[in-house]
Amino acid sequence: MLALFNIAQGIINTIMRSSGVGGASKTTLPKTIIKAVEECGFFESIPLWAITLIGSLFITIMSFIIILTVYGRFFNNDNMQSIDTIMAFANNCGADLTVMENGEHWFHTEEQMKFLDEWISR
Repeated sequence: MLALFNIAQGIINTIMRSSGVGGASKTTLPKTIIKAVEECGFFESIPLWAITLIGSLFITIMSFIIILTVYGRFFNNDNMQSIDTIMAFANNCGADLTVMENGEHWFHTEEQMKFLDEWISR
C-alpha cells in the first residue's frame, strides 16, 4: 500500500515541478491591501481576530472527527486509552467506529495491516 502512495507522490511531484507550481516564488501584496492592514485599528481588527479564532476552532473540531473516523478502528487493545472513552467520544461526534479484535493503538503486525487494507478497500 505504501508503495502505491510513493508512486503517486512521485508522479504528482514530477507534474508539479514541470508545471512550475511546485517551486517557491516571490509574492507581493497589492499596495491597497498593505495600506488597509496598516491603517486597521485595534477595534476594527476585533472581527478579524474573531473570525480567525472561530476558523481555528472549526478546523480543530473537524480534525478530531476525522482522526476518530479514520483511526478509530485502532483502539480495541489500546494501552493508551480505554475503549469506553473512545466510543463515548465517537458517539458524541457522530463518528463511525470500527474495532479490530485484539488490535493495538498503532497497527504494525502483518495481520493488523491486512485488516487495515481490507477496511480501506470497503
